[in-house]
Amino acid sequence: MSKRDVALVALFLGTLLTTTAPAQTGAIPSSSTDASDNEVTNSSAGEWTTDQISGCKLWNDHPKSSETVRWSGTCPNGLATGNGTAQWFRDGKPGETSTADYVDGKRTGKGVIVYSNGNRYEGDFVENKRSGKGVFTWKNGNHYEGEYVGGRRTGKGVFTTPDGCRLEGDFANGKLYGKGTARWPNGDQYEGDFVRGKLTRKGVWTAANGDRYEGFFINGKKTREDVYNESSRFDQFQKSAASSIDDAIKESAYNNPRLNGRTTARAINDLGNLEIPTYVDRVVHRAVMNNWYHLISDSEENFSHRNGNTTVLVTITRKGGIEDARISSSSGQDDLDQLALESVLFSSPVQPLPKAFKGKELKVKINFSYMGTKEPSWKGKQ
Repeated sequence: MSKRDVALVALFLGTLLTTTAPAQTGAIPSSSTDASDNEVTNSSAGEWTTDQISGCKLWNDHPKSSETVRWSGTCPNGLATGNGTAQWFRDGKPGETSTADYVDGKRTGKGVIVYSNGNRYEGDFVENKRSGKGVFTWKNGNHYEGEYVGGRRTGKGVFTTPDGCRLEGDFANGKLYGKGTARWPNGDQYEGDFVRGKLTRKGVWTAANGDRYEGFFINGKKTREDVYNESSRFDQFQKSAASSIDDAIKESAYNNPRLNGRTTARAINDLGNLEIPTYVDRVVHRAVMNNWYHLISDSEENFSHRNGNTTVLVTITRKGGIEDARISSSSGQDDLDQLALESVLFSSPVQPLPKAFKGKELKVKINFSYMGTKEPSWKGKQ
């Protein structure tokens, strides 16, 4: 098993939390993974559907056979526009109902969707996708209120279940990433770092009976700091000399058959400090890029033919800690977004901010571009 596998194996919501912290834990509450919750985010997979009565067209992100629509609003230039209700049918039976603001045939603005399975979303839309702030309620009573990007739960949010489980923090593609808290009905609580919805890195576990553990976790299990460092790649950049870093990055960038891509990074609040652009490029960007290539090298997947762009916003503290890392623009593909976010999380801490920088923290935007080729040049580990 590779080092990456040790730190990142099967980190999904809903799997049993088998931590050896003082108290027996429960299962991290599972959020639904049905089609209504996971919108198709690749617009090229959709198509226009025409209301056969009015002749008005509406964009359908996930078309199905024998699917029709009725539109109640206005239709300038043949496209649904303004506030109205789109009632979808399949084989003549009522399905999803969407009452929302439409622009040129796509939901854009405020709206409500009631899905055929009983789930419900109310909130903001951009280009037909849930984007902005919204509330998603599952038929089983599960509830999420928070931010969305490209149709997925990404950003600050709170997820609760009817039996009293609660997750709060930074979400990425429906899973806790970065800082967050988890509470169980029996009173147990965890506060700290998450990766793919599981306790990973540093945190504090407090049991209902008062027992407490503060330290490092891997895949939901407490561990020693030295074991965590050995199992993750976050400090490899820090232990390399600048010259070897440059060589490693060149080697990864130009001789990695599993990826055709690049990264860029820029400061959002440099306050005019001339040292910040160099710091972002030589320290932050290179640490993240190096981890990105390493994670891809350790993966069983072939990324050389994949396309997409992911943007991650991060906050860097004066001591070099990377906090509040979150996806601000999604590629629409979970694995591409996860690789980008993980490469940022495992780069913390980086070198401290330059002393000449007078701000309390530095905001940085990092973009990951996957620029695939037509045919994959790599077909798996040899």
